[in-house]
Amino acid sequence: AGPAAPATNNETDTNNNNNNVPANDLNNNNHQVHSSIFRRLLQLGGILPLSPQEETMALEQLVDMFPQYDRADLLRNLRDRGSAEMVVESVLMGTFRGMPRGGLG
Repeated sequence: AGPAAPATNNETDTNNNNNNVPANDLNNNNHQVHSSIFRRLLQLGGILPLSPQEETMALEQLVDMFPQYDRADLLRNLRDRGSAEMVVESVLMGTFRGMPRGGLG
């Protein structure tokens, strides 16, 4: 058999899908990343409250991480502190306001 035929333009286009993305789409994705990072920083600082969906997801994570604490205590601390990270820090530092189930604490 002879040498392989060079790739046609159609083959090249399908192999380099990222090159076919319009510049506007890349700029929009970049803007969304920056917006989400900025939003996350504001949430961590307690300046921007969590959306209901974010609060639900954060509460589920906290309940999974700390099953010894009552869900209502975790939710109260999440709302007071503004982020799951701050609640985790309070549990680890011993400043969490809530009683473990079973009354030991």
